[in-house]
Amino acid sequence: MSATVTSSAGRSVLSALPATSLRFAFAYGSGAFKQLGYENKPPPMLDLVLAVDDPAAWHAENMRRNPHHYSQFARLAGPSGVASVQQSLGARVYYNPFVTIGDRSVKYGVVSTAHLRNDLKNWSTLFLAGRLHKPVEPLTDNGLGQLSTALQDNLAAAVRLACLSLVASAHHDPSMPATSALVVSDQDLFRAIAAISYTGDPRMRLAENPHKERNIV
Repeated sequence: MSATVTSSAGRSVLSALPATSLRFAFAYGSGAFKQLGYENKPPPMLDLVLAVDDPAAWHAENMRRNPHHYSQFARLAGPSGVASVQQSLGARVYYNPFVTIGDRSVKYGVVSTAHLRNDLKNWSTLFLAGRLHKPVEPLTDNGLGQLSTALQDNLAAAVRLACLSLVASAHHDPSMPATSALVVSDQDLFRAIAAISYTGDPRMRLAENPHKERNIV
């Protein structure tokens, strides 16, 4: 993984969005970090996630400030309708994709702080918890509180599961003597952690790079 390239770009994008009840924000993915295969291509879409304490209030302010970020249906539903959809369906994240802010193409998702904390602690969907197993660029943290503990617990759980998966893989490797001690490199461990959220994801067979975790580490 190369050095981050979006510290200033991410914060510039964030400054165009409301700070209303914003608790935590981060940039992620190939738009935030250089990855193999993107060296000679235009900058990819910059992906952000914002955790807010009050989604309805945040969407109300954002619709006032950036109505063009929302579809016509979302604008008709209003901030309370968007917040209701966000908090009741799927991974509880509402995305505004294909938005241009400054000179960058951006996709940003909004999640309630409570739902993010639940996913981090319980892996209820593993959508954001899995994303936070991988490198991210924190853009702000306005007093994380209980979220700080949940972020650390999520990483600790990922390390434990990755270790167990590496042991299980070695146990089923016929070339590995039963009495041999398992030696794991840092790279193998990091790849196992990065692969957790991709396990069982149908996109890895249909649309995504099947060796994505190798690009990440």
